[in-house]
Amino acid sequence: MDIWCPLENMGINLDFWKNKKIFITGHSGFKGSWLTLFLKELGCEIFGYSLEPETQPNAFEIFNLNKICKSIFDDTRNIDVLKKTINDFHPDIVIHLASKPLVRYSYQYPIETYSTNVMGLMNLLESCRNLKNKCSILNVTSDKCYFNNQTKSTLRKMIL
Repeated sequence: MDIWCPLENMGINLDFWKNKKIFITGHSGFKGSWLTLFLKELGCEIFGYSLEPETQPNAFEIFNLNKICKSIFDDTRNIDVLKKTINDFHPDIVIHLASKPLVRYSYQYPIETYSTNVMGLMNLLESCRNLKNKCSILNVTSDKCYFNNQTKSTLRKMIL
């Protein structure tokens, strides 16, 4: 699948991404699947770590990502598997997308949401802390990291 986008015109250094080893948590989710596809088009080697897709249909299966990247389906709260997987892969860049992002779900299951979003991140950071090759880490957070009382003034302050 080819993606057409004039990336050179956007100031993106395409050579930077060639052959980079990228470890993505949450690669089976909607955003993670698109990111995996995009980075593969840029020439990256990708290893994905996430839970199995929860919906049918889902982008992971539609894009046949199991054929373009290595994957393991496990929970970021399982530090032993996460640490071993990261150590075996030796990533240049880690992109952390795995989370419980749905607000209503988080209200129904706050302990699971907190343990996934906070301890999953802590396990990822701990897994990367003693890597022999240092890597960059991009943590993508959720909407639950800031206060929003749903007023226009709050939205205006967030934008400004």
